[in-house]
This record gives sequence, structure tokens and C-alpha cells, in this order.
Amino acid sequence: MARLLFTSRHFGSLDNPQASDSAKQLSKLIGNPIYFMKQTHGNKVTVVDSQSSPNGAVYDGDAVVTDKPNVALAVQVADCLPLLLISKSVVAAVHVGRKGL
Repeated sequence: MARLLFTSRHFGSLDNPQASDSAKQLSKLIGNPIYFMKQTHGNKVTVVDSQSSPNGAVYDGDAVVTDKPNVALAVQVADCLPLLLISKSVVAAVHVGRKGL
């Protein structure tokens, strides 16, 4: 089952998820590892699969997709748009930059 969660700057900084206490707190709150993007305003898509770190990670690119249950995909936005996609077996989080609109 897919769930959606938004945070604001009041939650704490997620600028560097690997070193962020806020990211660790968020992962603990939802009870699943989180896979973040270091957004590049490009077209790189990362697939989170059985070979991915079981503890979450940060990937260069602008989309993460998975068919793994019990993981969280994160997209961070300011003046861009988050696009969240779901099917019966796959979910994706996409960073849609202004140039891509």
C-alpha cells in the first residue's frame, strides 16, 4: 500500500539526508528506510531493487522507482513539482524541474 507524507522546513533540514538527524527521525517515524534523490535537473532514473542498500540511500538523479514493499521514496521540492506515481506493483517519486514543465 502506498502512503503519502509531506514535511515542511519546520520538521528540520533534509538538505543532506545521509548526515541529517531529521532524515533518521523521519525514517524512524514511518518505520521504513528512505531512498532520497540528490536532484540534478536531469533525466536519470534510479531503480531501488534487491541490490540496493537495505538502510536507504541517496542517489543522483531526478526519479526513483521501486517494486519493493516497505520502503519510502523521497522527493524534495522548492520551486519544482513532486510527481508521485503508483501502479499495482510499482511506485515512483519524480522531481519535475521548471525546465521540464
